[in-house]
Amino acid sequence: MMNGIAFQIEAVALDFGRRFSQQEPNPPISCTTRLRELTISAAIGSGVRYEVAEGIAKAVVSQPTQEVIYAEASRHRFPNQTRGRLKKLLADGAVVLETAIEFLMNPTCVHAARIQLSDTVPGLGPKQSSFLLSICGYGQSIAVLDRHIVKFLGLIGIVDFIQAPSSWVRYQDMEMLFLRYSREKNIRPDALDIAIWLTMKAAGRKVS
Repeated sequence: MMNGIAFQIEAVALDFGRRFSQQEPNPPISCTTRLRELTISAAIGSGVRYEVAEGIAKAVVSQPTQEVIYAEASRHRFPNQTRGRLKKLLADGAVVLETAIEFLMNPTCVHAARIQLSDTVPGLGPKQSSFLLSICGYGQSIAVLDRHIVKFLGLIGIVDFIQAPSSWVRYQDMEMLFLRYSREKNIRPDALDIAIWLTMKAAGRKVS
């Protein structure tokens, strides 16, 4: 049973979600340069502010030299890991990165595309590949289950744990619960996702 704080948090999130759901979803991104930047940002985004990851991505897409890769990776909280991922993405004429771009260009099945991305791009797990597809305009049938979303689902009693799922099996099981909740509330999944994220981030310590 939800307590008073949980009721308030859910009410705010649903209100935001309904407003966002009334807006048209963002159209798919077709600019290959932007897709490269977003893919790299998602691959190196763990453990650092997204603005930092995006800045690194823009720099190495603009000038993918070893010197730039080394210098930009040094800005990351995990420079060695980041340097390794950037090298893999950009090696041999950026074959890994360009393969990822193909998956992002008009995917026939978003669920299949994110598994292909996860299998291809270093650093992309279930959450990261879902996030990448969502920001590229394909978030209407999937969920980005980061810690804020998972904590919300635990707070309102949909799940009984608050650890973000790391395996595809657990991720898809929790995603199914999220999507069912989205349908019950008649709110588009991508709109509900960002509404919950904003609400939980704003609530901060009140829900800890």
